[in-house]
Amino acid sequence: GKIQMAALKKIRMNITELVMMLREKDIFNINEVDYAILEINGKLSVLKKVKYRNVTNNDLNIPITKPKYMPTQVILDGRLISKNLKEVGISKMWLLKELRKKNIKKISNVIYAEITNDGSLFVDTK
Repeated sequence: GKIQMAALKKIRMNITELVMMLREKDIFNINEVDYAILEINGKLSVLKKVKYRNVTNNDLNIPITKPKYMPTQVILDGRLISKNLKEVGISKMWLLKELRKKNIKKISNVIYAEITNDGSLFVDTK
């Protein structure tokens, strides 16, 4: 696309602001943009040129599988979130066993833990 200077001037936007909004969309080269629209809410919608668009599973003929879980917090600031464990159908015993595998003896030593979308446990300790 081509930058429409008259349109930018009409909405009182300069190139620096446009470039900043593009960077917020992970576009660091204006040449990647096919078309951009400044929406009524002030946000920029961008259509990249075909050669710069992200490749999808469909493009590569990779089968799409639905995630097993929605990532769910199970420990926050050293406290167990029992309700969330129950929602994903995982027992406290399983959680404690997984923590032991990671050499973590107490829930209170965990800053954050979540069940990831593949059903594994992500843990960050104090």
